Amino acid sequence: MPIQLQNEQEVIYTIDVFKTINQKTKQELLTKDIGYSAYNIRYDTEYGSISKRKNRAKYGDMSTFGTSKVLSMFRYYKNSDSTKTFIVSYSTFLKKGTDATGAFTNIKTGLTTDQVWKFLTYKDLCYMINGVDTNLVYDGSNVENMGVPVPIAPTLALGVAGSLTGAYYYKVTYMLNSYQEGSASVASSVINPSSQKVTVTIPVSTNTRVTHRKIYRTKAGEGTYYLLTTIADNTTLTYDDNITDGGLSIT
Repeated sequence: MPIQLQNEQEVIYTIDVFKTINQKTKQELLTKDIGYSAYNIRYDTEYGSISKRKNRAKYGDMSTFGTSKVLSMFRYYKNSDSTKTFIVSYSTFLKKGTDATGAFTNIKTGLTTDQVWKFLTYKDLCYMINGVDTNLVYDGSNVENMGVPVPIAPTLALGVAGSLTGAYYYKVTYMLNSYQEGSASVASSVINPSSQKVTVTIPVSTNTRVTHRKIYRTKAGEGTYYLLTTIADNTTLTYDDNITDGGLSIT
């Protein structure tokens, strides 16, 4: 119910129950406990409540920005370590501010000049897009291109005596944050062991979010790829394959 204050142009609204913001539904169809847009407020610690944003304050010395306009600003809250990072865009840079000193450091350079960036926090990561440059994702320490990178093909070598005989091909995938698997590499060159092991040289990603790599292999003389093993790091360089065709998994 709106309350008009005497001699004031502002209107105070008392919200008995507040659930969420919904911009996917027409405003006239929203129920009273759902808002369409909210400005200058914060969601409070109590479920279903909001509080007024605190007064603005000067953030450090902006003289290092020169004459370029600051076109975008975003506060990135990372729940896993309770940190908050102030991100700005200007000219060809994305910068983060240090709250204690007000100083700014680059997190990404070489971008298209004077673009307005949009930001979204999802699963503790900050996603950043401007419609021109490659979409980016930031974890508080590193900025990477959005999406899972595709590995180069693994290289193969015949090993010592083992269980493999026939013609085999291998592929590798990268996995981000222990759950998000990307597209497979192109196939390796064929290798033809004869009662031998095969040593697989596994590509290593420069993407700091890669936590696992999966190796896939065909059965002898076939074209379908089966999961051979999962490497739970982004550092191991080789894997010695001695798994028979019957030991391969489709997942």
